[in-house]
Amino acid sequence: MKSLENSYLTLPSLFYSYVKPATFPQVKLLAFHHLLAFELGWSDFLESTSEEIAAYLTGRPSITPLPTPPIALAYAGHQFGHFVEQLGDGRAMVLGTRKDRQGRARDLVLKGAGQTPFSRRGDGRCPLGPALREYVVSEAMHALKIPSTRALAVVLTGEKVLREVGTVPGAVITRVAFSHIRFGSFEYFAHRKDYVALKLLSDYCIERYYPELLQVSLPLRYLEFFKMVAKRTLSLVAKWMRVGFIHGVMNTDNMLVSGETIDFGPCAFMDEYKSGQVFSSIDQGGRYAYNNQGRIAIWNLACLASALIPLIDQEEKRAEWLLNEELSRCSLLFEEFWLKEMACKFGIFNPKTSDVLLVREFLALLEKHQVDFTLGFRGLMGGESAWGGPQYALFLEKWRERLQEQGRSLEEVFQLMNENNPRVIARNHVVEKCIALATAGDLSLFHRLSRVLADPYSYSCAYTLEEENEMFLKPPTSEDRVYKTFCGT
Repeated sequence: MKSLENSYLTLPSLFYSYVKPATFPQVKLLAFHHLLAFELGWSDFLESTSEEIAAYLTGRPSITPLPTPPIALAYAGHQFGHFVEQLGDGRAMVLGTRKDRQGRARDLVLKGAGQTPFSRRGDGRCPLGPALREYVVSEAMHALKIPSTRALAVVLTGEKVLREVGTVPGAVITRVAFSHIRFGSFEYFAHRKDYVALKLLSDYCIERYYPELLQVSLPLRYLEFFKMVAKRTLSLVAKWMRVGFIHGVMNTDNMLVSGETIDFGPCAFMDEYKSGQVFSSIDQGGRYAYNNQGRIAIWNLACLASALIPLIDQEEKRAEWLLNEELSRCSLLFEEFWLKEMACKFGIFNPKTSDVLLVREFLALLEKHQVDFTLGFRGLMGGESAWGGPQYALFLEKWRERLQEQGRSLEEVFQLMNENNPRVIARNHVVEKCIALATAGDLSLFHRLSRVLADPYSYSCAYTLEEENEMFLKPPTSEDRVYKTFCGT
């Protein structure tokens, strides 16, 4: 195995803690993403045995020793609106960074490999179910063209972990991401008034993730950094909305400055469209409901802005004014991103402000008639109006008139729609069935589902059993429907 680097170690030790992965009874490679390893240019993984990979991806390589111990990163965060001054990686550890084919550094992070100084009362382990869930959903997000952390592997640890449901198999999942720096990382140092560390963290992020900003003079560079993080964050959430994805736990410690989706605990894809849909069992007040995600993204950006005040200007009032100016633009920016994403679902190439009404009219019809979000949009291409009655027929007439204004062929319109309206999504009931079977030792559905979700816009039945095609393509029955999702870790 090639040795790893770890660019986080260029930062002072107060940014992280060294950790020692646990020793597990009998590790076994359960799932490995060969295509991802190939895409990243990590051929050494492909040349290794499953035993070597399993040892390496539990932090105890049997051949090439790790150049440095893994680390757990320190951060704070607002959780459901309440500030917690110290969180940190409680069950995750950065194994190191490796370069991909484009020369970009990617973090390798193990989740479930043991306790860290930030574990608090946790055991640092990860049950098999949540590990498989993250593998399936994170890869589904990537295939849907949504920036996301990736899943390289799941390794069984050979031990049982105790949870509310009893003892379950333990696992370690390897996550690949451009960054693991969170909004809460900045809050951590701002709360402690450690402005030297805050500047070091900002400089690190700019150099690694936004190097083009190195040409901008100080202190304007930090304001531009905030603007770029805001743009990526709002664009990301708009993409979530396009496919009916509900994150479920949009705390500031789950928002990355690189604009990637992270943390797939209580997340879910909508079946029947409901604007205020909530799945997370811990989101009692609907704070992170589907239609609230844009507003919460801006709220989280305000927390990041507050942490950056000392870097923006020596005069606090002026710094606040500058950041508030940017925050005031965020609502409009999100609406622009949202409209662009949603317009593509209707085959509209260059949306205009009036298209907002068209989009909202269709969503209102979906909600009124309790139509599946994914299938409702796919049905547009067939012009079916049976479920909507006269109102839907009237909408179709308006939509077709709008399409004619573009001067684009029907073939072009359908191609745009096909590229933005998935045929298959990681439906909750299918993911839960897949996890239940895998936990019992049957990985067949897990592998078939993973292959299906890798091609969500065209979906071929070739990888599935005939009787499963309907399960992948259609919404759940009332008996199969999943109403609540859980963190599970």
